[in-house]
Amino acid sequence: MDLRIKDCNQQTEYWARAYKMGEPRRPRNVIATLNKLQKCPQIPKILATITGREPIPMNLIVTDCGELAKWGDISGKMTSADIQHYAYQLFIALDACHSQNIIHGTVNTSSLLIDETKKLLKLTEWDDTEEYEDGKVHWTIPNSLYFQSPELLFGVKQYDYGVDLWAAGCVIASTIFKVPYIFDGRTRNQQVSRIARVLGNEQLLEYAEEFQISISKRLRKRIRSFRERGFHTFKTENCEQVATEDAIDLVQKLLVYNHTKRIKAKEALKLPYFSEIQKENYLSTENTNKKCSTEQSIVELIEDASQPDKDSYPKFSNHGRIGSGATGSVYHVKGPENSHNFAVKTFESAERHNLWAELRFLKYLDGCPNTNRCLGYIMGETMRLQCLIFEFIPTHQWGDIFYDLAEEDIAIYVRQMLLALQGCHSRGIMHRDVKPSNMLFDHHRRKVYLTDWGHAAFYKEGAIYNTSVGTPRYCSPEVLLNYPKHTYAIDIWPIGCILASAIFRVRYIIDGITRESDLLLTVKLLGINSLRNFCKKYGIGSSGLSDCEELLDRQRTDWKKLITEANASVATDEAIDLLDKLLVFDPELRLTASEALKHPFLNKFQHSDA
Repeated sequence: MDLRIKDCNQQTEYWARAYKMGEPRRPRNVIATLNKLQKCPQIPKILATITGREPIPMNLIVTDCGELAKWGDISGKMTSADIQHYAYQLFIALDACHSQNIIHGTVNTSSLLIDETKKLLKLTEWDDTEEYEDGKVHWTIPNSLYFQSPELLFGVKQYDYGVDLWAAGCVIASTIFKVPYIFDGRTRNQQVSRIARVLGNEQLLEYAEEFQISISKRLRKRIRSFRERGFHTFKTENCEQVATEDAIDLVQKLLVYNHTKRIKAKEALKLPYFSEIQKENYLSTENTNKKCSTEQSIVELIEDASQPDKDSYPKFSNHGRIGSGATGSVYHVKGPENSHNFAVKTFESAERHNLWAELRFLKYLDGCPNTNRCLGYIMGETMRLQCLIFEFIPTHQWGDIFYDLAEEDIAIYVRQMLLALQGCHSRGIMHRDVKPSNMLFDHHRRKVYLTDWGHAAFYKEGAIYNTSVGTPRYCSPEVLLNYPKHTYAIDIWPIGCILASAIFRVRYIIDGITRESDLLLTVKLLGINSLRNFCKKYGIGSSGLSDCEELLDRQRTDWKKLITEANASVATDEAIDLLDKLLVFDPELRLTASEALKHPFLNKFQHSDA
């Protein structure tokens, strides 16, 4: 399964192949094969490996094949010079394989990727490579039917490098003659018939007899009816510029029944078709040994990948789940000897839109203080798992630390939360799901980072927003009352809830499990008049009051009545004053993030927040 990995900072894209955990031999074989071929510029370079475990059941091999086009997608616009250029590189790649006793097995118009800017071809799809040994029996025929050689079509198990050369001939022939496939049979027998129409029957039957290949009577009878037409019959006015005599000569030397008589890759490089190629331009590996240099980005995965020593690329492994939410989970991925650490957030494919939505906001938030920085993403076109890659922050759970926080700790954390909100609000973004579980608390360094932007939205004055956002216990009154004209104040309310939790030493200041119970508890704290005034001001009907009939005489709770011996040291007058200006029923009357940052409770400890 193929994926794209993109670095958010440099916008550099890489290609990765994912393997299920139940098939460990395949990634090991691919790694071993690519290591042997790393000096060839036309072979993908391994940039990193990532080893997973349940419930991320995959191994990833990351290579330098990002943002490349498939041969088949651009072949129609190739000039004669383009075809020569890329075909020459194809034979360089095949010669590198065959000189290492490697049969590629899946040369086709999808496994050949092209960087049109750099004019560079990469031979990909290494899952089914075989090591060639004389007389070795092969049990797989991995290539598409359109590119299978006669020996494969007849079920021969002892094949050799010739299967790659035949496939290369099919790729080149379809390109120079401007047809989707040079042989387009839908079954093996049809494909044999298509080949016999062009190459004739005599050599095919001689080949079958020489190598003791069994052909059914029906197919043999059909083959005998064909006479050799040759490849010139494909030449039309539409392709005469690219289907030159030298090009056809190359095809004729590749598409030969007898695999022992097909031209070798090294020999093909010397044919007249490539006489104008500046060969020295293709054999240098200078450009493959450059390092990437993006500081602290996903490129760190790969910055040592082009070193000439074997296995020099970093190898990463999944060290388990560190968080989860409605749309996915977060895992800790480590490099060798803990050299790199990443947090990888996964999305199910049904939530793919969440990845793109969150990624959009993360790009705007680059450089925003106290937000967890996104380094890149992994996107599979056909894979269930989609991922965002973040800096890894060693974290503590709010529930484990809030009860023991000193006044200074509380002020430092709240100040950093507000700095994050000030940053995102200044960029026009509402988070809309602020809560402790969407914050990363590095308690050893007294740092907090706001994360999870899956419910974020851009603010537009007077706009109508979905009210199904937020989390019980942290939802603002306007959300609880389904008031759709959200403002940045929607994020300020939960900061008040977190501050109250810390200074009063209670897990939740509003401990409801539904929106209705949250609203009742909010009215108990702020009084029925706050609700009445809100409904009147914002045009909310009596339905907003119906659930609160039992509280019709409820007055505002005095915060100081919540002070106990256990919390008196942190529930100071300054802390309560700030709380009183954050937990305000009317969003227009709440402090903004910028206003709250000027509060004396936060400023007196500002020197400690370095």
